[in-house]
Amino acid sequence: MKLRNETLQRRAANFLFWAWHVIYTVLVIGVFIPYISWPLMESVINNNVPAHYLLYALIMALLPFFSIYIGITHLRTNFRSLMKYFYGFEMPLLFFLLVRMSTFRDSNHGMDWMLINVLIALAVWFIFLWRQHQQDSDQPAYPESLLAHAGSTVLAGVGLYFGILFLIWMLPDAVAFFTGLAHALLEIQLTDLLQTIINPLFWLAIIFIIFTMTLFIALPVVMIYLYIGQFIKRRHTLLTPARIAIVLSVILVNIGMFSYLNQQPQQAIFSLLDEKLEQKAAHEELLQQAPQIRAALLNAYLARYRYISTDGLSQRIQFNYSSILGLSDSLASIPQQIFNALAKPFLYDGKDWSDTAKAERYYAAFFDAPIQKAERETIVSAVKHNWEMSRDNEAGLLDAANHTVHLREQSITLQETQGVATITVSQTLVNLTDKTREAVLHFRLPDDAVISGLWLSNDPIKPHKYPAVLAPRGAAQAVYKAQVQRRIDPALLEQTGPWQYRLRIYPIPRIEQVGQPAKPVYVQFSYQTLIQSEQGKAGYWPLPTVLEKRNLFADKHTEQHINGKKITVSHATNIFPDKLPAPSPQAFLSPLVYQKDNTITHIIARQKSKETLPDHGHFAILIDGSYSMCKHQQSIKDSLAQLSSSQAHFDPYFCQQRCTTDIDKQIFFGNSQTADQLSAFSQLPNANDYDAIFLLSDTGSYELISKTHTETIKLSPPVWLVHLDQTLPYAYDDSVLDLIHRSKGGISLSLKDALVRYQFSNQQYSSYSGENSHILATNEHHTWLQSSPSQPEQSTANNPALAKLVAAQQVKYLSHTLDTRQINNLDNIHALAKQNNIVTRYSSLLVLVNDRQKEALKKAEASKDRFQREIETGKQTTTAPIDPFAVPSVPEPQEWALLIIAGLLLGTAVIRRFGERCQVNIRSL
Repeated sequence: MKLRNETLQRRAANFLFWAWHVIYTVLVIGVFIPYISWPLMESVINNNVPAHYLLYALIMALLPFFSIYIGITHLRTNFRSLMKYFYGFEMPLLFFLLVRMSTFRDSNHGMDWMLINVLIALAVWFIFLWRQHQQDSDQPAYPESLLAHAGSTVLAGVGLYFGILFLIWMLPDAVAFFTGLAHALLEIQLTDLLQTIINPLFWLAIIFIIFTMTLFIALPVVMIYLYIGQFIKRRHTLLTPARIAIVLSVILVNIGMFSYLNQQPQQAIFSLLDEKLEQKAAHEELLQQAPQIRAALLNAYLARYRYISTDGLSQRIQFNYSSILGLSDSLASIPQQIFNALAKPFLYDGKDWSDTAKAERYYAAFFDAPIQKAERETIVSAVKHNWEMSRDNEAGLLDAANHTVHLREQSITLQETQGVATITVSQTLVNLTDKTREAVLHFRLPDDAVISGLWLSNDPIKPHKYPAVLAPRGAAQAVYKAQVQRRIDPALLEQTGPWQYRLRIYPIPRIEQVGQPAKPVYVQFSYQTLIQSEQGKAGYWPLPTVLEKRNLFADKHTEQHINGKKITVSHATNIFPDKLPAPSPQAFLSPLVYQKDNTITHIIARQKSKETLPDHGHFAILIDGSYSMCKHQQSIKDSLAQLSSSQAHFDPYFCQQRCTTDIDKQIFFGNSQTADQLSAFSQLPNANDYDAIFLLSDTGSYELISKTHTETIKLSPPVWLVHLDQTLPYAYDDSVLDLIHRSKGGISLSLKDALVRYQFSNQQYSSYSGENSHILATNEHHTWLQSSPSQPEQSTANNPALAKLVAAQQVKYLSHTLDTRQINNLDNIHALAKQNNIVTRYSSLLVLVNDRQKEALKKAEASKDRFQREIETGKQTTTAPIDPFAVPSVPEPQEWALLIIAGLLLGTAVIRRFGERCQVNIRSL
């Protein structure tokens, strides 16, 4: 009888092992490798998925082949070792890999420590099993080794820890499953049941269910039995002080590390910020804790990716014990409390997931930047997975780290006419992913350049297939965003500052078939510019300089051409070459003259080496007090020292939500916007007593701007915004920029340049002046003068490229002289831009591809807010893992059994009807 039982056990074990591996191998070859592993490898190569996910996938794909090899060559004759390998090594490894890939996108320190213990335990179990198999003995392996005793202790701890967790979790689910299965079978009619039983698919499904239940129900029991059992078998070897000490040390270290690594600081930091963030006297104390505050806020923001559930939401155990086993709430709460205490590494210390928004708000208020921008790399690393990262069609802040749209080819052509160049940039963009993408490129051009053309095409032979139309900035943005939400092709090129432009293209078509490249998109834009040069240096034609790109990237495979000649850029990742060589500086220094009707425009090169600071005047110097300005304190000191060397008088102010002259005792802290600082200064009684106001700032935090009300800011002196250390933002708040221009101020990259340009605005150029002469603009490299002379001059009246440049400067002049709060004035400015087809701060180029879009633009152009442009915050909504510990909102476990049986019956009915149809067709022949 004993021999018969052992024979049955051997056959059952062999059937379970080999049948499971046959099914798993078929799934790996037919599904996992072609549809998961291979696309995952492409995603890792394209930097869309972390590399460790590919490692997990490869282990899962190779595991059955390794197990089959082990089973055939070594464990075939010993079914007990075969089962120990299956349940003690292969099933736990597969289970933990599946959980790691499907549930977590990032990890915390406590979880990392637990996973290290798991890996050690699996390795120890495999080594012990292999040693026992070699010795053909069930006695403990390496009984004299201290290292083996340490590993045995870790193995027992893992078995006890996860065994208890799994038992608490699976007990009500197991009862529910089998109860539901029994009820489902009883509800099936006898005829349907018989037809189901004789169907081979039914038995295949039953086998699969048995295997699944074996994994998820029997696994915790088997883990406890195997892992703790091997430790108990070694008890007679624990007779020396050294071995007892090593076991106790492993236990104490694990308990200590469990306690230490699972301390979460975010709730204490939230309480601290709630109390002291608004207290100015506490700001210095908070700054001393900035690293801890940053780590805590980041942990709270990434909680959905670092933890499975929260202390408050993890109530499914109590719910299941109450609803399935019929326990009272007080009794059902006991296993829940035990589970939550043990599952501390996997639970976020919080009531729910609302702390994410709280952390985002506090981060912006403290660190003066959106958390998605300042912590982009960390967030993307946490969010990246083999799922979609963002639900949004529009590219956002996180997409600045993505390499999904490849710049396959770029061609730059230059045509020079009488000292003015027309430069055309043609790009071929290819999406490397299976999701439709938007490509966004923020770039810089000189402030005396102007963009005059944009085209989109899906046909390389017809690059101008879809030309852009010029539209008011607000209307163009509204139509573009609406079309993107509808997944229809538009493109938008708009000016977001004196130097800044934003090009947006959607959609970049996705990959339709695995192994086949996506269809490329062809985009082209052109601009006019003057030759640039620093004093005494060779001249050059300026090319766009990238300020930020989203999804778009270039690499060593990008082909770059200038005037048909292939070039190699200095860095393979550069979107544009640095610059184009141009004639000698003498050509740059020669003034250009443009005449239209009775108006002459002179373009004079600035000679910066001869420029001096004002020798008189009374100026207000406002210092941006935001947190990010900490990095620019030396530049602030240098700028003020330079101004002190002149004969001009100035008063420095430190501005946040209030402005004060006591600048030495102030602390750079928190977030305050340009509008906040100007508003605070305007409330001072002497605010309008100055000749000019200069605000020293950095890139600012454009994405954090809320709706501003600049109408309340009453400042009569010119307002200049100065960006220290060349920290140029990629966009400005339109209302603040309009305020600056209405004040006859401007934007500069140094205090000296701003002061010189302010001085230019009051300077007369006698050699060029005539009747009604005035300065159109003073740019980084040129001064533009316009007059009505009595005698005509030799000019470049027939140069259309120069005409566009002059029109752009006229638009800037009008923005200084007209009240841009009046819509009729904006319409007049837009009419001038439209007449010359140029992009300005008020007019954008929009590509439309169908009549419906054109009709939408007509309606938008007729609206009262056609010039009101939204702030592009770039905030993205990312996908998040499921929360299996929360009370479920899907069918309960007992309902799954009924769903499985119903699915089998439905499959049987479909097969039967299909077979009957085939028989009818055959008979009809």
